[in-house]
Amino acid sequence: MKKSVIAIGLAVFLCLSFWFGGFVQKQKNEQAREQSYEKLIGFAVHKIEALKTPQDESYPVVLACDLYAARAFCRDGELYNALSLLWNAVLFDADGLAGREDALIAALQESDVPQIEAIAAAMRADD
Repeated sequence: MKKSVIAIGLAVFLCLSFWFGGFVQKQKNEQAREQSYEKLIGFAVHKIEALKTPQDESYPVVLACDLYAARAFCRDGELYNALSLLWNAVLFDADGLAGREDALIAALQESDVPQIEAIAAAMRADD
C-alpha cells in the first residue's frame, strides 16, 4: 500500500513537472516571438525613415522583406492581415508611400490596424 502511494505520488510529480516545463517553454517561445516581431518592425521603421531621403533604390524591397518577416512573427490575426496588405502595397506601389512615412511609422509602432490598412489602401489607390 505504501509503495503504491509513493508510485502514484511520483507519477503525479512527473506529470506536473512535464506540464510545468512545457508551460515555461511556451512562455519563452512567445516572448522570443514578440521580441522578433518588435525587432523586425523596428527595422521596417528604420527603412521608412531612410525612404524620406532617397539614397538607395533597394530600400522599398528591403522594407517589403522586413514587413513580410514581421508578419510571420505576428500573433494578432487582424494585424497579420494589415501587414499583408501593406506588404503588397509596398511591393507593388512603393512610390505611393511618399508623404505618408510619418503616419506609417506611427501606425507600425502602435500596431494600429485601421491606420495601416488605410495607408496601404491609399498607396494602392494612387496607382
